[in-house]
Amino acid sequence: MRLELELQYAEFHPDQVKKIGQVNVDQALEIIHAFPWDREFAKIEERTKENLTSTVPSISIKNRDNEMLIVSARDKNNFIIEILTPTHHGEEIIPSYSLNNKQGLTTEDVVTKFYDGTVREIFKLKPLKPSSTNDQRVYTLAAYPLFVTTLMSGILILILIFDLGTNGLTSKALPGIYFVGFMILISGPQAMLTVQYILNDWGKEISFNNEGLIIKQKGQQVNIKKSEVTEIVIIENPGSRYLNHYKYARIKTKAGQAFIVTSFVIEPIELVNKLKVNHKEESVFFLPTISLDIPSEKERQRIKRDKEKKKGEFLQTYKNYEDSKLKKIIADKTSYADYAVEAATEILEQRRKL
Repeated sequence: MRLELELQYAEFHPDQVKKIGQVNVDQALEIIHAFPWDREFAKIEERTKENLTSTVPSISIKNRDNEMLIVSARDKNNFIIEILTPTHHGEEIIPSYSLNNKQGLTTEDVVTKFYDGTVREIFKLKPLKPSSTNDQRVYTLAAYPLFVTTLMSGILILILIFDLGTNGLTSKALPGIYFVGFMILISGPQAMLTVQYILNDWGKEISFNNEGLIIKQKGQQVNIKKSEVTEIVIIENPGSRYLNHYKYARIKTKAGQAFIVTSFVIEPIELVNKLKVNHKEESVFFLPTISLDIPSEKERQRIKRDKEKKKGEFLQTYKNYEDSKLKKIIADKTSYADYAVEAATEILEQRRKL
């Protein structure tokens, strides 16, 4: 029997896979043995140092009944074996050395029994909770920050009006003026962030579909596909209780654009989870003020020139490559830089025109 097998690497998004195709049980076990687990663990460590999240590396095998066997690992010590059916789920942790251990339950046993359809004999499956329908909610600017900001501003203005109306511009009015000034000084950082976040998200509507994220604001709509996202960074000051409610997600696209969605609309981690993408976390020392962090036009031109130069170098390197080798480069975009893939594509297109 041959079943569909897919691979997932640490740098992949949670729903991104590399399809291998149909393999038999011996081929599946060979792939599990040969999978570069140590390299993936090292990659996770590198990404963690850069504050980048990672997907757990895994191998998935699916049968015709939409049942799936998933072999994954978070460290060198254990494999996590999952069985997922449309209605049930089961999970076992097996020591990594058990691949060649014939005593007790081994990864080989589970894979073999999944292929012959008897895996339920060794796996206790539990019913899955009914899956919720696709999220059709539209996220908008929360009423709470608007209410608090308006209330605080109104109180301070009323205090000043009452104080000046009663005492005029005399020394008797100074205590009230000092009090208002002190309150502004104390709440200044929060007030500044609140105003900045409200201005950024005023009239903004956020929704999600199967392809990605939809942002509507000021009569315009932007559809951001997951495939177009180059980076999502969550910026916050996690060490400050005073400012821990202020955070935002900065989304960058291949087109060189940047979009900001603050916690006043949706929690950044919730946005990331709904998109099912890996992200980077950035901690700031004081105020998580909004920054698009996109290069200037001059910097973009410099990056473009550098990219064209590197592409030219690969055009020279690849010019004598066989078509089959160039096609492999184009198909394996995770292992090659964009300019290398573009060079291989351009050479193939030129050859077709001849």
